[in-house]
Amino acid sequence: PEADEEDFEDGVETAKSDPVAGLLEMLLLPKISALLAVVSSPSAAKPLLQLLIMVAGHSVGAAEQLYNTPGLIQVVLTKFLETTARDPGAKEDLTVHDIRLEASPGDRCVCAILAARVLKVVSQASSTLCAALCLSGAIDAIKQHLLY
Repeated sequence: PEADEEDFEDGVETAKSDPVAGLLEMLLLPKISALLAVVSSPSAAKPLLQLLIMVAGHSVGAAEQLYNTPGLIQVVLTKFLETTARDPGAKEDLTVHDIRLEASPGDRCVCAILAARVLKVVSQASSTLCAALCLSGAIDAIKQHLLY
């Protein structure tokens, strides 16, 4: 608990000059990953995906942190793009989550577009991240969805 309070206090200080860096210091990304894994409503998923787009677009370091957050890319791929790929932090291939987004086709489509945008912004942050996403199969997942 004390370490969490210190992370939070450090994040508050950093947030005064750079809000996104402050949120990252407060360990926002693992919390977003956990929320996305259990959320079943598009109205709850949309702002979380929009936050990920903002974080990925902030800086190369932020995009790398997003990419390296255990399970986050997996959740984005499997839950919103309903596809599989290799997780950068996992030792095995990913499988599609049992929990699907319970929504109309239109709402699912909006979430899929936001999820694809997350991956697009991460891939544009650096050539290393782009190559990693290509090797994981994530870029192919975006192509398949866009050609749908």
